[in-house]
Order: sequence, then C-alpha cells, then structure tokens
Amino acid sequence: MAILHLSSDINTWIDNPGIVKLDGESPMDTDVVKAEIKPGDHTVQLVCVRRFSSIFTLIPPISGPIEFSVEAGREYKIYCDVTKHKVYYWIEESTTGDIAGGEKP
Repeated sequence: MAILHLSSDINTWIDNPGIVKLDGESPMDTDVVKAEIKPGDHTVQLVCVRRFSSIFTLIPPISGPIEFSVEAGREYKIYCDVTKHKVYYWIEESTTGDIAGGEKP
C-alpha cells in the first residue's frame, strides 16, 4: 500500500489543498488526513482553501481530474498554489519530491 496525505497541516499552509474526489468517490470522513491506497494509477479532484487567520475561503476552480501513479511503500502529498492567473494542483512523492501527477508552478 501507499500513503496519500489528503490535506496539509492547516496551521502551516496559507493555501491548503483538499480532496473532492478520489477515484470517483468523495472522501468518507473530512477529518481523515491520510489514507492507504493501492499502488498503481488513480484519479483525483482537488480544491484549494485559502486561510486568513480563522477565515477560510475556497479558491476556484476545483481541479479537473488529475491522473497520478503511486508505488507501494511510499508516501505522497497533495499541494495547491495560487498565482495571479491560475491555481496549480499537484501530487508529490514525499521523499524524492518527484511529481506523481498534476502541474507544479
């Protein structure tokens, strides 16, 4: 199995990514911050939430489907970054920083 971190630590991120759908399914519990997933190919839709103090704002748009691949025994994190003209979403292998899917600015 591989580990996918479903959201970042909200205390350390201004732009915090979250999963809308993973392999066509909505996450079953919004309090879950990581999940075991099978190795291989997956599809995810992400959302970016901007945090200002205690105020949270969704940053449109929600990503289109992002295809990504994971390997057994590895951990992956999702990210979002908001620029002046675009919201970027990507999934990165935690140790190497290799991009498993999406687009990094």
